[in-house]
Amino acid sequence: MGYDMKKPYWGKGYMTEAVKAALNFAESVMRLKNVYLHIYPDNAGSVGLAKRLGFALTDETVTLTFRGKDYVHSVYALALGER
Repeated sequence: MGYDMKKPYWGKGYMTEAVKAALNFAESVMRLKNVYLHIYPDNAGSVGLAKRLGFALTDETVTLTFRGKDYVHSVYALALGER
């Protein structure tokens, strides 16, 4: 799962609410067992969100292109049945 939010909306809980809704949909409708977040390590807000929602940092990384530039992202995992 990936997401992006404009700076004026940071820190207001909108992304937490959106990710919780997406997780509920992933589990109840899509019947997914696991969800992964790819997070740029310097993005403290997203790292905090992942930890608050029970995601665990894995040993994996992925390189993703965002706004025309490549970034190495950490991979966070959540087993849906365990939250």
